[in-house]
Amino acid sequence: GIPQKPNQGFLMDLRRKEQIIEARPIDHSGEVFEMENPDFDVSRTIFKHIDPSKLPMIKKTFGIQLFWSDSAVARIERKTAEMLAENRCWADLKAPSPELMRFMLEECDFNTEHADGSFLDHLHYCYEFSSVHMPNHSAIPMFLHSIMGVGTNLFPMKLEQKPRLAELVSAEDMVHIEAFPSMLRLLICNVLPSKLAMLSNNELASIEELQFYRLIGPNMDHDGLVGKSDNAPLKLNKEQFWVHLNYHLIHFTDFVPALDWEKKLKSVHLYMVVALHQLLKRAGKLYVRFDFDSDSWVDRVMYHYHNKAFSEKIGFRLEYKLKMGGNIYDSLAGA
Repeated sequence: GIPQKPNQGFLMDLRRKEQIIEARPIDHSGEVFEMENPDFDVSRTIFKHIDPSKLPMIKKTFGIQLFWSDSAVARIERKTAEMLAENRCWADLKAPSPELMRFMLEECDFNTEHADGSFLDHLHYCYEFSSVHMPNHSAIPMFLHSIMGVGTNLFPMKLEQKPRLAELVSAEDMVHIEAFPSMLRLLICNVLPSKLAMLSNNELASIEELQFYRLIGPNMDHDGLVGKSDNAPLKLNKEQFWVHLNYHLIHFTDFVPALDWEKKLKSVHLYMVVALHQLLKRAGKLYVRFDFDSDSWVDRVMYHYHNKAFSEKIGFRLEYKLKMGGNIYDSLAGA
């Protein structure tokens, strides 16, 4: 049947539980160790169409199991129970509407394992983190952020189903849902963050609009092997732009390594969490509670070039225009 309640901590893995409790990503070095997962089958994951040369890296990063110390398990379970008893926002959190869940489970294709657990595990984590720590903004875009495209060219929903989705969410939520897959690529390929980091505080305050392109296109199959991006123009206004970057900050926390950050300073997800947190603090636009000391990592994390091949394969335009104070910066022209 259609679930009436979200995971609410107890059904999540330990890493996700403590990240919601602490409102930050956590390096668990010393209390957890990694082992290769013998049951990891890349053909059942979001990486099933990845370049074969990248498979060893994918298996090393995601084909792992975490084994926790007894003390860590006891601590996290105790803190989860305490927070659910004290935090009514989390304890009373309702699942998205049954009609929306039915659309996702029966009319879309989420039958794929994510980087860590099922696709729905990842969506629930993002939804619950957002609901608990960014309560003044809708958490629905966090639950549906992948529906119009995943970073590895999987498309759980078809573009032709957009009118049906639009009946199930608000117009404002739809803006963020449609924008998310495109923005994810602009961020993770460092096309946008590198420019934003160069802007002064006054320039950040003058941002009026971001213009960019849609990832999904007509007649695309769920595996992204048929069809191309239509690159329909999209835009986020000033307020939507900053809210949207908060959504991505939450999203990236689910991919930060569970341990050994000192040895994984080239993790693109750790880099993005640090960079986005620094940016949102500097701009005065951090809307999510985020108790993370990014200052201690900002000079240590390194951006490691992220492959643009998935975008090139479907003809997606990794370009944008940033409207600031009446002027427009065009990423393609570099001015």
